[in-house]
Amino acid sequence: MSKKTTNSKSINQKKHNVLLISIDALRRDYLGCYNSTKKHSKNIDKFAKENQIYNGMATASNTPSSFPGIFYSKYMSDQNGCYTSKNTPSLVENLSNSGYYTFAFNACNTFISPFFGYGKGFDNFEDYITNKKEIAKPSMINVGIFKLITSKKNYGPFRFVLNIFRDLYRFYSQQIMKRLPFTKAEKLTSDFIDHLDNNVLKSKKAHRPFFAWIHYMDVHYPFVPFLSDEKYKIEKGSWKRNKIMNLDRVNKQTVHDLIDIYHNSISVVDKQIGRIIKTLKEKNLYDNTIILIISDHGEEFLDHNGLDHVAKDYNELLHTPFILKSPFKLKQKHVSLLDLSPTILDFIGSPIPKTMRGIPLTKKKRKYFFSQTAFYKDLRLFDKLEKQFHKYNESVSNLKFKLIHNPDTGYKLFNLKNDPKETKDVSKDNLKEFKQLKNELSKELHSTNQKEKAVLSAAIEGIDI
Repeated sequence: MSKKTTNSKSINQKKHNVLLISIDALRRDYLGCYNSTKKHSKNIDKFAKENQIYNGMATASNTPSSFPGIFYSKYMSDQNGCYTSKNTPSLVENLSNSGYYTFAFNACNTFISPFFGYGKGFDNFEDYITNKKEIAKPSMINVGIFKLITSKKNYGPFRFVLNIFRDLYRFYSQQIMKRLPFTKAEKLTSDFIDHLDNNVLKSKKAHRPFFAWIHYMDVHYPFVPFLSDEKYKIEKGSWKRNKIMNLDRVNKQTVHDLIDIYHNSISVVDKQIGRIIKTLKEKNLYDNTIILIISDHGEEFLDHNGLDHVAKDYNELLHTPFILKSPFKLKQKHVSLLDLSPTILDFIGSPIPKTMRGIPLTKKKRKYFFSQTAFYKDLRLFDKLEKQFHKYNESVSNLKFKLIHNPDTGYKLFNLKNDPKETKDVSKDNLKEFKQLKNELSKELHSTNQKEKAVLSAAIEGIDI
């Protein structure tokens, strides 16, 4: 860790720039700074060595369930499905109200686009979805179908047809027309640097601190940088979402090839992060910029008999990087992404909204780490105001034991010290720990839901912590 760290109380509250870099589907044990056997992240590793490195703990194992924790310090059940609550302030809105110029570059992930409310508080937001000039555009037809699927209106059986049509259109768009599903890291980084030059440094905004968010998708399936890789071509027929994939077809060589492509995708993003750091130094912005590198969730490679990142909430899906450059030091090694927003607001001396469930880790420590992940089938066939029909996979950990609850299969307890890979359910042998964690899970995730059922159609105001 950097030696130039101190408690936030002793720092003159000068407004630092803030840069948040999120890398979709990146598990932390695939970075060299967390696992010395990995050699594909030299720029990130160097950055970690020079600064502060923590063990990130995601609040969910897929993007739409995880990002409410990152930007709103809330769980997905605290809001209307994939849609952010209109009257609940986000991290970005608070930064904007504190005088920050805010801008974002999201590599075409619809779930965290302005359509779902993630544009709130941003002065500029590039999501590459509605810009017809971008080759990464999934097309307005795809977005239009998505809007119908997720609208308030009850389309009944028509939704099933819409989903099929959307999948067929994706196949046509990506396999036949060869459109890329996501914007490449190099393009994203170049656009960020151009915006920094033209809209920040060379404009009237130059006197204001900035908050920038960059979200990379290259490490996420279908590994855009390596769509032409022969290994990928051979195996992509079996590399499908878990719900339609026959795992019997996936042998050790298949997994080895997928991990190889995953490693190489990490290298692609790592190179661009190196570009960003170099640019900030050249423009004399590096020293006064708080930089945070995270991921929203991890990725599974048959760790628990599956691929992808479905609602399981095992550690390979929840353990994420949390690498921080800041003059402020956090009070604990393990960091829940639920605490990201309150901690950043505390960094800059901005008030923390009462709606945020997390804590500022410059002042407090977290005892329990929670996750709550919605099932993908519900994300696609689910009205905004029908939250009571939503199903979640949930977990709670005190770092010694971890309890996972699946609505279909029940509870499982794991001893993380003796069984870090979470292979053996020890519920019967550890009833005290089982009851304690079950009680904590209920208090954190279930009691609030009951209180909020009366205000389903309104913006959810959260709880006072």
